Amino acid sequence: MIKKGIILLVSILIQNSFCYSQNSNTYDTISFYDLKFNGNNLHTNLKNIKKYIDDSKTKSRVFPGEYANVPFKKFNKTDNIYTIYSEFFDFSYKENSNLIYIRRIKVCDKIKISIKTIKLTKNLKTQDFKKNFPNTNKSDDDEYQFKIVVVKENKKAYLSFNFKNDKLCDIMLENYQED
Repeated sequence: MIKKGIILLVSILIQNSFCYSQNSNTYDTISFYDLKFNGNNLHTNLKNIKKYIDDSKTKSRVFPGEYANVPFKKFNKTDNIYTIYSEFFDFSYKENSNLIYIRRIKVCDKIKISIKTIKLTKNLKTQDFKKNFPNTNKSDDDEYQFKIVVVKENKKAYLSFNFKNDKLCDIMLENYQED
């Protein structure tokens, strides 16, 4: 009787550890400073993207600093943070500042996006993505199917990739959460 109980317990432990290893997410990791658009980092001056913004096609929201959802940046409670949603970029900035924090970039011919020497173009297909980032699994998210971890100093964020019809459409920088 005790032998059967031990065998049952061991088989349950083995089965659970196998299931856990199948479901655990692994991600490739890059440095924040290796991610560039037109040679600039994602924390940049507004003048670097101004020519891509059509004011008639933008939406905006204002958040108190404590509720602003900006990877790698914490604001004071008294700060007013503006988040702009435009055709090619979504970004946030603090009132009276020209420093912006880009969260989303639409992949298009006008904007050159790269991670080190890897060019992120609208012709990048999922199999090419997997060749460049082999340790990243497909996520459960319908909109952003792949994620890699971005590290800046001692903080982390996700860089999520949206593919439609097997072609890269946009990338988004999101706050990191443990799986």
